[in-house]
Amino acid sequence: MVFDQIKKYYSNFIPMSDDDWNLLKPALRLVHLKKGEKLQSEGDICNDVTFCNKGLLKCYHIKDDKEYVEAFFTENEYLSDYTSFLLRIPGKLYIEAIEDCELVLLDYDTIQTFYSRVDNFQKFGRLMAEFLFIQISLRNNSLLFESPEKRYINFSKNRPDLIQRVPQYMIASYLGVTPEALSRIRKRLLS
Repeated sequence: MVFDQIKKYYSNFIPMSDDDWNLLKPALRLVHLKKGEKLQSEGDICNDVTFCNKGLLKCYHIKDDKEYVEAFFTENEYLSDYTSFLLRIPGKLYIEAIEDCELVLLDYDTIQTFYSRVDNFQKFGRLMAEFLFIQISLRNNSLLFESPEKRYINFSKNRPDLIQRVPQYMIASYLGVTPEALSRIRKRLLS
């Protein structure tokens, strides 16, 4: 079943009764994106949190006609422009499929309803917020305090699945280096 992955994901964080699941399941929306299609563009107000069942997406912003990759999302991960989602303001990010994707969406109003009606869902929301805070802090610290070579080593160690799935120029953007600099880093590490 298409919603089995997300149910299992929730169950890793919170106990979910059959009644809770039967309340949530009808609110979930299944969306398919083809490679290159956008889930969100700059200026959109993000209305959903998205669970990736299948595929690969990137989150990025554009400044001076240059793309800056902020994150990659794969199977069994949540994604969203959380600032836009939480503050209900136009977003600054693009979210785009790098591969064909199968996504499960849950909208803002439904989440707010679940927070007020299902105690465990509040716990899930808190745990996800904590997880996101840690991820953002680690990313910021990496960009501020680590060398590009160390960032690549950590990326390779923590996300080896992405080395073959993501084009090198996108990895370079994510690491904050040029594709040429990434090529030099990779050559040094191989020798």
